[in-house]
Amino acid sequence: MWGSWELGFHVEHAPLYLKDIREDCPLYIDEGIAHSGFLLRQANYILGGNVKLGPWIHVSSTVYNYASVNDGQHISVRARVAREYEKKGHQFVELDILYVVDDDTPAMFVEHTAIYKPR
Repeated sequence: MWGSWELGFHVEHAPLYLKDIREDCPLYIDEGIAHSGFLLRQANYILGGNVKLGPWIHVSSTVYNYASVNDGQHISVRARVAREYEKKGHQFVELDILYVVDDDTPAMFVEHTAIYKPR
């Protein structure tokens, strides 16, 4: 499948995201650590960047964390279609997504499932 989504994590942009999700733990700003929800959001971006989506539904995400992502680090979000199927008239896609920091450190793995064509 689909290549990768490349981005950098910069803690100065984190307050907006943290405010949106009502996260007030000072660790994310004080230590310059990316929130796992921010990282998970990238799974939706790689899905939307590679599939023509109309209305769609997030079904589930199973997340495995291996390392933190810190201020100034580069993140490569690498995805592949693990499975595509139909169930009850809906078209599903399951993605395997690996987050790699600075080209050599696995930080997170996500099994991401979505209905990309509701019946």
